[in-house]
Amino acid sequence: MRILWNNEFDKYTITANSEASGYPASNLQDISRKKVTRTTGVNSEWWKIGNGIDKIKLSSIAIAEHNFTSGATVKLQGNDTDVWTSPAKEEVIAYDADIMVKFFTSGEYYYWRLLVEDPSNPDGYIEIGRISAGEYLQMPGIEPGFKYPKRTTSERDFTVTGQIYGDKGIMQRTAGFVFPVIEDSERVEIDEMWDAILNIVPLFLIIYENSLDVIPALYCVIDQEDIPWRKSENGLDWSMEINFLEVF
Repeated sequence: MRILWNNEFDKYTITANSEASGYPASNLQDISRKKVTRTTGVNSEWWKIGNGIDKIKLSSIAIAEHNFTSGATVKLQGNDTDVWTSPAKEEVIAYDADIMVKFFTSGEYYYWRLLVEDPSNPDGYIEIGRISAGEYLQMPGIEPGFKYPKRTTSERDFTVTGQIYGDKGIMQRTAGFVFPVIEDSERVEIDEMWDAILNIVPLFLIIYENSLDVIPALYCVIDQEDIPWRKSENGLDWSMEINFLEVF
């Protein structure tokens, strides 16, 4: 299991090749994936971070709420100068109709950009709701038999004569895990995440990083009020449970 929570695209001003009116690149920093940015074209469209002062280290990226076609070419590029003729690092991101995810050998550069070529896109523009790129948190092993239900936000009520009425909501995935053995160094990293995002800032949860076709990536929040740490009997390790709730 891997978690993308420390998002470098939220820390720097995002510049873009083009922006449609009312859909600025800064929308990518809104935690709602439904608040999208939009370009004015479909060729060589990019979104860039970097100030030429700080080196930015990335080893993962997730892209949500996009309108890419299956024929799109999507690349993450890193470079030490803002000249992109031959970037020092380039990672091709495989297409997924929902959330696109890529893990790669880490790179550290002054500038990074996401480049999209989608000439056959019938919309005539490129749209993205959320980009998360940074170093991922590798979680320890989970206890078998985790929970992965699908719930609804629909509300219903009944009349005194048994008739039903209600308001149809949406479907949300939830997930719950038990971590039976957590080393102290891992506990520190999990606490760092919790201190930063609590239960209000969404993250990208990848349950099986090598089997995204089985369980896709989830855009979600931690769905509890604390991290219930318990010291193991041997006095060396820790255990805890954590729950997630899909958000949009």
